[in-house]
Amino acid sequence: MSRGLATLALLLGCAHTHATLPISVTLERLVAEADHILVGSITGAFATDESGALLWGPAARTGPCLTNTIYLEVEVSETLVTNAPQVPRTLNIPLDRWMHYSLGQVLLVHRERSSPRLLLLQGTNFEPSVPGAFQWSLEDREFVLWLREQQAAERRSSEASRGQLAVGVHQPLADNCDSRGLGSPNVEATVTAVTKRSRLVDELLGQPPSRQILLRLERKVPP
Repeated sequence: MSRGLATLALLLGCAHTHATLPISVTLERLVAEADHILVGSITGAFATDESGALLWGPAARTGPCLTNTIYLEVEVSETLVTNAPQVPRTLNIPLDRWMHYSLGQVLLVHRERSSPRLLLLQGTNFEPSVPGAFQWSLEDREFVLWLREQQAAERRSSEASRGQLAVGVHQPLADNCDSRGLGSPNVEATVTAVTKRSRLVDELLGQPPSRQILLRLERKVPP
């Protein structure tokens, strides 16, 4: 194969492997994965190559098989949620490297300071949890904070249910089983089966998993 054909095959293979359509992501996911919910404005953009060297030329591009990254410069005006000791006043947030962008295009879009918007970011480097997806309308501020609290409440409820499950498995055995019952295959199989189905039991029967396990174990423990 000639060098030209080999190069073309490589480019086509790379383009086929990495899709360059914008990623669709729900607000629920962005909120759930965010460590930081901030308010900020985009003030500019720049690009770097794979070594981190700055690229100021408008022709600098990103896309499949390219190693450049385009960043948005953001000025943070308010912190709504964070787990960081301190939030920087300015952030450099990367766009999706696999998208076909040029620095010139991005600078044209952001030639003026943007209006304030919500920024949903993750980690100590304040980066998007999903490449390129981190901005949301400031009009949804109260809804985003409400959604965040709902998700936190669901996690607390789930953790509490798991704690009840642990009590429900071990306490009935200690109270109701003799030495024969503790080693019974029937008891062990029941604990395993009910544990795997605890969420379904909780949802369908409307009682805490620990109580359902208690009732089932009492029926299975040998006399």
